[in-house]
Amino acid sequence: LAKRLLKYSIVKLKRVAIKSEFDRWLGLKDKYRGKRIFILGNGPSLNQTELYFLKDEYTMCFNRVNLLLERLNWSPNFYVMTDDLLIKDMHQEVKKEIIPKVDFAFFPDLHPSNVNFKKRIGTHNNVYYLNTDIPEIRTDLPKCGINKTVVNAGIQIAAYLGFKEIYLLG
Repeated sequence: LAKRLLKYSIVKLKRVAIKSEFDRWLGLKDKYRGKRIFILGNGPSLNQTELYFLKDEYTMCFNRVNLLLERLNWSPNFYVMTDDLLIKDMHQEVKKEIIPKVDFAFFPDLHPSNVNFKKRIGTHNNVYYLNTDIPEIRTDLPKCGINKTVVNAGIQIAAYLGFKEIYLLG
């Protein structure tokens, strides 16, 4: 607990120096109002799912979706990663294999565990950074609670983008 509190205190100090991306996020607010989106989890059930039906749909994927991309006849529109350990392992893959293929990608700027995603991912026109300091469901993005699973962040992002129908698969 003491270690976690120390890391969180460091994050709070660093947060003072981080420039907010609130103005940039305003351009995304309700951009997809009334549309539907399919949010794909990372479970093995996706191997049994006929994903080719999603070719002309809005889709959001997470984490190691790059392992699935070669089997698809489409690329996801949105990508989200919030795992502080995973970003350390695969930030090069994300920059090379995922960011160029999606319309928008979302990451914490500075994870509550003090992992700097922005340093690993860098600046890209289609990358937006989240402030994930408070673990609760939020509507005022870029403040976004990750709440132990990337899917929670994905749902908050989809709602902020204005999607009316949000379907979860996998």
